[in-house]
Amino acid sequence: MDPGRLYHRGAFSVAWRQQAGGLIWRIVPDHEGGLIGEVRDPTARGVSFFRVVVSSGEVVWDNATAPGGWWTGIECVARGVLLLHGFASPDLPGHRGLTALDLRTGAVLWHEDDAVFVAAAGSVAYALRGRPERRELVGRDLLNGTVVSADSAEEGRLRDLVTRWQGEAPPSPLFPEPVDAGTEEHALAGRLLAGALMTEGGVEMLRTDGVVITVHHDPVPAARGNRQAFRRVLSVFSGEAPAPAAAYREILDESVPVPVPDAFLVVNSTLLFVKDRRTLCAVHLSGRERKT
Repeated sequence: MDPGRLYHRGAFSVAWRQQAGGLIWRIVPDHEGGLIGEVRDPTARGVSFFRVVVSSGEVVWDNATAPGGWWTGIECVARGVLLLHGFASPDLPGHRGLTALDLRTGAVLWHEDDAVFVAAAGSVAYALRGRPERRELVGRDLLNGTVVSADSAEEGRLRDLVTRWQGEAPPSPLFPEPVDAGTEEHALAGRLLAGALMTEGGVEMLRTDGVVITVHHDPVPAARGNRQAFRRVLSVFSGEAPAPAAAYREILDESVPVPVPDAFLVVNSTLLFVKDRRTLCAVHLSGRERKT
């Protein structure tokens, strides 16, 4: 298909773009109007974190790091604190270790090597420590790391904490869903993306704020001896069903080896996506200005 057919200039525009110094591995809203980004540099084996304001793209802080270095990732955000996890082993996905960063400054508040995160309830982060046969449930003050409780790790207590944490959590961001054959979404995507390859796992969709957002994967010619590749395309359609009009289009990646899921998210009526794996972009879906 001709990607240019999807874009009518003047409907939506990018509100802001922020380029990272490495690959943007993950983005997580902090429920206080900000967005946390995890940036990785595979060559230097480095990882850092940044925070931007969703509405404006203003950088609150950048290049924050943790004691675990490369083996560090985002655990969650809770009550003004960004919690990072380490790994039990470099070759295994199990988490071990906790680092708390101040959401306002990105500074390290406290760190513990021997901890496996369980939940963040109230102003306390709960984690397990010790060996599997003799685990202890420890509660630390989120802001200063002071131990405020230590109990035996009873399964009922762990379930109650996780349930409480989930109940206190603000509304989650909106993510796209895979478009399955035979569904209403599949039929709609087929009309909107006329000519696109509707392969299984190759199209995602989200309906929100009076728009339909899709990501699809167009095959691109493979170089000699290389495997098939795909161009990843994000599109926004605006208007009433059954025929919303094309309003915005962006090529996210010129070539990926396989269809890539979870290409975007929507936070507070703002569409957020990563272009070319290094540039964070935002499009406001409501109250936006229109190009002339």
